[in-house]
Amino acid sequence: MVKSVMPLSRGVWWYATAYAIFLALLPFLARGLKALGREYHLALAATVLATWGLTSFIPGMIKIRLC
Repeated sequence: MVKSVMPLSRGVWWYATAYAIFLALLPFLARGLKALGREYHLALAATVLATWGLTSFIPGMIKIRLC
């Protein structure tokens, strides 16, 4: 019953929950990324993209939960 009343806080709708958390953190993230500067922001983006890209080729790294 709690999941029906408060779906965002209970994680029933994962996309809406993730988006709400992103919106809550956005002012801090934007300020931090602006403080990094263009070069470090680019390096951070490239590092994260490469890391996630490479881990997708390792079996068992990404586990999809259907329930």
